[in-house]
Amino acid sequence: MKTTIILFFAILFFQFAHAQTINFIYDDAGNCILKYKTVTIQNIKNNVTDTTLTNPDSLEDIIDEIKVLILPNPTKGILHVEIRNTSSELSVIYNLTDIHGATLQTESTTSPAFIIDMSLYHAGTYLLCLNINGIKETYKIIRK
Repeated sequence: MKTTIILFFAILFFQFAHAQTINFIYDDAGNCILKYKTVTIQNIKNNVTDTTLTNPDSLEDIIDEIKVLILPNPTKGILHVEIRNTSSELSVIYNLTDIHGATLQTESTTSPAFIIDMSLYHAGTYLLCLNINGIKETYKIIRK
């Protein structure tokens, strides 16, 4: 039975393959000057490659035609979140947790731009879960 279910899903998803690579460009001194993400969606009939250029100190993502910009990352305390290309109705719930899963902050807003004060937390890795109009995405945030 388990083999049949696995075979069914393998056949169902065989038509599409997704690959994502993140590349960095450095200057002569070794500083990261550009970060870009290449997403390749491969179909049986053709290959489509979408390359997105981003600021090396920010996270930029597109979720269901909604652009999310999180900067600076890594941060020293204040994290700016901007949500663009949204309809008139915007509902955002964010949840900041530490790497162990303990919830540090949970807020909701209707504003397309807001800040998260992380200055009270120690240096380390944190997870920011955004729920934008019912669509959830999680981002890794580095606190210096």
